[in-house]
Amino acid sequence: MRTLPFFSQDERLGIVQSRWGHLNRDFNILTRGTAILMDIHFIIEQAGRYAAGLFQNFNGSGGVLRKKAILEAGGWQADTLAEDLDLSYRMQLKGWHVLYLRGLQSPGEIPPTIPNYKQQQSRWACGSLRAARKIIPLLFTRREISVKQRFQGLIHLTGYFIHPLMTFSFLLACASTFLNPKSVSLSTSANLPGGITGGVVSVVESSPQDLIWLFLVPFIFLCTIAPWVSAITTLRIQKLSLSHNLISLLALYVLGFGTSLNNTIGASRALFSDRAWEWTRTPKYADLQNVSNMRAKKYQIASNNVWLLELAFAGIGILASSYAIKTLNFSVLLILIPFTIAYALVSLLTVQQGG
Repeated sequence: MRTLPFFSQDERLGIVQSRWGHLNRDFNILTRGTAILMDIHFIIEQAGRYAAGLFQNFNGSGGVLRKKAILEAGGWQADTLAEDLDLSYRMQLKGWHVLYLRGLQSPGEIPPTIPNYKQQQSRWACGSLRAARKIIPLLFTRREISVKQRFQGLIHLTGYFIHPLMTFSFLLACASTFLNPKSVSLSTSANLPGGITGGVVSVVESSPQDLIWLFLVPFIFLCTIAPWVSAITTLRIQKLSLSHNLISLLALYVLGFGTSLNNTIGASRALFSDRAWEWTRTPKYADLQNVSNMRAKKYQIASNNVWLLELAFAGIGILASSYAIKTLNFSVLLILIPFTIAYALVSLLTVQQGG
């Protein structure tokens, strides 16, 4: 009723995508945090890409696709776990349009346990980066694609590469702490270009390391605040109380750090292997109240061994944090402590909630 009329109005319309709603948003702290993450994608990212005339993607559900467009684009292809992302890009490269309806919600379930969430995210990481390997060469060989679309498509398709970068940042912080504590310290004047004397910065006396920090710090600051701005904006648009969602935001923060290793493994499968990985279904429970009966559900999945690596990373983080405190290298704790706490919590909850 709400989507089909658009297809008769535009003969080149290939996809109508609606915004995902959340039937179990308030089921537990995990679903509340994940709901904010999903809302960032559907309220900020998808809406922004559509308004700017950039590449869109079909999200696998909550949408309608034109059969003719599917066939013209080469049909569904199983060489990536993100077959929805892959197909929607191929359709647009063939000249088909995508319509995004932010005001139309399609209700769905959020994974209510850590093992289910990790399985879903690992599949998305593997699938999207495999699709990136396939689609990105096409973006840079088609003349009809604008520079803006190419740049956005590159960022969109490689979005899950952030998780390997996060994992590498944690390991680099640990290594730097043990090998050279002062190299990651932000508290010494050596990290300010030329030092500050009487409020005047002497750029002439700056070392290359100082100049690099001067260049990087603004980007680090922007990358730090951007996710928080997006999350708070989604709450305001939906008229949800910020004060009532502070714990949910904290849960989202922990999830981002704690699942980075899990998603890095998923990303590595896409980047370093041509194997056709098995598509694993995200469990659906259709029981939005009975928390105690969760483990008895038919679709509950078993924990994999990634939790052992996460626990090992938490142990490394504890050792690095202790050494940083001993050597008075307090600034690196801003990296070590969030990762360490997150890896420990995600590891323990994986064991507790696994089937």
